[in-house]
Amino acid sequence: MKKLSLLALFLYLSVSLSAQIIFDHDTVYNDLVLGVKTEVKVWVRNGSTSPIDAQYRIYSDNVVDQTDWDVQFCDCDLCRSPYPTTGVCVLSNPMTGEKPHSYTLYVTPQSVIENRELKLIVMSMADTTVRDTVVFKTRLATSVEEKSRVEQSLQLMPNPASNMTHLQFENTQNGPTTVELVSLLGETVRSYTLDAPIGPADVPIELSGLNSGIYLVQIHFQDFSVSRKLQVR
Repeated sequence: MKKLSLLALFLYLSVSLSAQIIFDHDTVYNDLVLGVKTEVKVWVRNGSTSPIDAQYRIYSDNVVDQTDWDVQFCDCDLCRSPYPTTGVCVLSNPMTGEKPHSYTLYVTPQSVIENRELKLIVMSMADTTVRDTVVFKTRLATSVEEKSRVEQSLQLMPNPASNMTHLQFENTQNGPTTVELVSLLGETVRSYTLDAPIGPADVPIELSGLNSGIYLVQIHFQDFSVSRKLQVR
């Protein structure tokens, strides 16, 4: 009887240790374009040798709160809009050669783009310690052409400068933009937060009190950064 109990315990621990639910990414990004339906997909894999009855739950979601967006969420079986915050899936046995299951978020922004997120957890219904999570995040799609346009428009007037210079560039994104003046030692000596509309921007940068030398003027957008060298006399 004791041997049987030990064997049962061994088998239970073996199954528990082998059972795994694994997303292929911890965070995935949906790059949004106004008026365009975009998607981001994440795959979930059954890391054990047998099927897993799994439950998913959306435990944090401010994507659905944006009333100006058309949002659709697809679980392992169906696509829904509006979508439930919970559901069930059977994660197939990978030994059979079946493809892993996926979860997909579709978003069509109509007139505004914001950084938002949806958090999803998938867990075994037999053992809730077998679980994994993933975060869907939305952001403005940034093309190579957009970054290039900023770089081509960027000017420092005057350069070299002593007391004041003006940073001029084409602002391509709505929302806060950070401008920093950084020494070659990596120290940020000036920092400005710009909340300007899309279009030409002019940022005065105060230089008085700085040591002479070369500095980097950096502009940090939501999804990329550009920089220029500035000589301070």
